[in-house]
Amino acid sequence: MTDSLVVRILAGGLLLACGLAHGQGNSVERPCPFQISPNSPGYGKGGNPCAFTYRVPQDRRPQLIRENPQCTAYGLAVVTCPTAVVGNYGQVRIGANGNAQGRGKVYPEETLAHMNFPPNMTAQQIWDQGVSLAQRNRLAESAATFLKCSEMGNVRCTSALGLCYDQGRGVPLDRTRAVWYLTRAANGGNRGAQDQLGVYWEEGEVLPQDMKKAMEWYMKSAQQGMPEAERRIGLAYELGEILPRSRPLAIEWLSKAGAQGDGESAELARLLSNPNTPARFRDLDAISAYYGQLFQAQLALHTPHASGGGGYNGNAAAHNNAVNAYYSAGNPAGAATCAATPSCASH
Repeated sequence: MTDSLVVRILAGGLLLACGLAHGQGNSVERPCPFQISPNSPGYGKGGNPCAFTYRVPQDRRPQLIRENPQCTAYGLAVVTCPTAVVGNYGQVRIGANGNAQGRGKVYPEETLAHMNFPPNMTAQQIWDQGVSLAQRNRLAESAATFLKCSEMGNVRCTSALGLCYDQGRGVPLDRTRAVWYLTRAANGGNRGAQDQLGVYWEEGEVLPQDMKKAMEWYMKSAQQGMPEAERRIGLAYELGEILPRSRPLAIEWLSKAGAQGDGESAELARLLSNPNTPARFRDLDAISAYYGQLFQAQLALHTPHASGGGGYNGNAAAHNNAVNAYYSAGNPAGAATCAATPSCASH
């Protein structure tokens, strides 16, 4: 990627709201059952084996251990884990370590334990309440509210919860949980979660880089009309590195995103549709460089021209009118291309 204009144009947005799973708050402090040393049971699973210690209902403990293999059972009702448990098993966090990110933020299980919801509230109503809380900057309550409707099977809530963990909004920053919840939502068909998983696979920071998997998730999201994913698919077809190169398909997907109000995608679609645009770009930097040339030419067009020079300068007025005609028609990419094309005024 680059700091250039095109990369800024292509930067996609994500959901504003976020939310989580279910549980209760911390109880009294309890000593760790293991000695904290490299020879301790469970130490090799990821560091301090008692970083997260929970009291768990006995009937739920086997499921917790099965679905969180980093954890170790201790007695009938306690488990210790080097990383936070993902999921709700009625667990209560205990121990001296507190929250992974300090006391400033708590996991939403703790917040949810102190909230009440009318028994007849639907998942949609709870989602709306979570959005309202987020808009009022009550982020911890918003996260807990999304946790509640996620547990009711609402994949939009599950996706929002994953994004909370991704951004540390109202909850500790926890990318392990972010991946878990976003994957769950993506498999449930949520297009926003599918797009974000694609970003994870593409960037290679949260998940190991795998462009094939990234494109698979982008395509699933784009097929459901997610503008950011449509833009990414369009660019992938234009560059031809992961998907087969196809400018018609690139224009098609960028136009779909543009039709939903993504102005940058609409402009790129117009640029690629212009017959004066180069037949192929090597990468995003090349697209950025071409854009820069167009706008530099446009700036030069609006500087004073010497009269009687013929050609480009001699036809400055007509050329300027042609550029303005593109703008008037709502085609800024065409205007930029025209500005860089001396013969544009004669068309």
